[in-house]
Amino acid sequence: MTPRSEHIARLFDKYLKGEISPAELEELESWRQVSPRHDAAFEELLDGQYLSDWLHRKQLLNKERALAILQQQFPEMKPAIDLPQVSKVVRRVSILRTAWLRYAAAIILLFGAGTYFYFRQLKQDTQITGTGPSTNKKDILPGTNRAVLTLSGGQQVVLDSSAAGTIRDGALSIENSQGSISYSNTGIVLINTITTPKGGQFQLTLADGTKVWLNAASSITYPTAFTDKKREVNITGEVFFEVAPNASKSFVVRTPEEEIVVLGTAFNVNAYPDENGVKTSLLNGRVKIGEKILVPGQAFLNGHIAATDIDQDLAWKNGVFNFRNIPFDKAMRQLARWYDMEIVYDAGVPKKMLDGEMDRDLSLKDALDGLDGMGASFRIEGRILHVRALQ
Repeated sequence: MTPRSEHIARLFDKYLKGEISPAELEELESWRQVSPRHDAAFEELLDGQYLSDWLHRKQLLNKERALAILQQQFPEMKPAIDLPQVSKVVRRVSILRTAWLRYAAAIILLFGAGTYFYFRQLKQDTQITGTGPSTNKKDILPGTNRAVLTLSGGQQVVLDSSAAGTIRDGALSIENSQGSISYSNTGIVLINTITTPKGGQFQLTLADGTKVWLNAASSITYPTAFTDKKREVNITGEVFFEVAPNASKSFVVRTPEEEIVVLGTAFNVNAYPDENGVKTSLLNGRVKIGEKILVPGQAFLNGHIAATDIDQDLAWKNGVFNFRNIPFDKAMRQLARWYDMEIVYDAGVPKKMLDGEMDRDLSLKDALDGLDGMGASFRIEGRILHVRALQ
């Protein structure tokens, strides 16, 4: 844990005790505003009922166990931290008044391995056993900004976070800057394609100013300038768009299964072939699919329009896995794409519904730690994750 992380946890503790200074309060508020997830985590920690349930599930109402977990997850933490003795059973109404519980929960919940992953709707709590989720010290790093740009003549350019400079496609100049590329509206029309591998993501700005984010195992084929009456692109996988408004030129996204027409809007398209159809989710603006028109907060899937959880649909773009109320195997497919691995179920697929979040910048082992107690054990062999359902 970084000194900054420990400092924020201490500010949170002082806030709860009413001992925070105006300057410290301003610093804590600034931290909350950096990310919606910071603010959400802060609110969760103010919920005594939730915090009590979380601590019970993690078996942290025993001081010795909490100290052991703190020392295991944060070996660099100063051993001089003194956590006062408390009863092994703490009344829920007083849980936020117990300093060491507040501090331990703040550190583990905000900054521990499997950060900010929690389960609210489980009917039966699963006891944590001595066999952790990963029985292998091998690990897989998370995905990064990387992709392949295919130019009009078929030449391919590898893109990643470290690359920067200008890419030439004939007379066209393409700016490449640390995880994204951008096109200027020169009027030169060529066809380019960006493809992200499993374990990759990338951003680009099209010639009209439209911003595009590609998730892992995705692609977009597009003209380097839009000179026709329509602005048309083709995609596979999962892509988020912030379309530059242009009332005279509609923006058309084609997937292998459908066509999406917009004027100026922000929306996400999930067209992975191993998912249940193409899902188009609208953040703002207006889109048309066939004769159906979406309004913000809705999604189109398999011919039907329904309300959707936009935060969940856009979580990948915001650097988060949002596993709220989704089946275990769907979560595993997301992990497989991001960590560039294959999932093998050794004894059937666990039937659990998950309900939580975690950062996408965790290593695979840390991500699996966040799934501890979810009815499965995990074993990593190379780039294969073996999953075994527990009885």
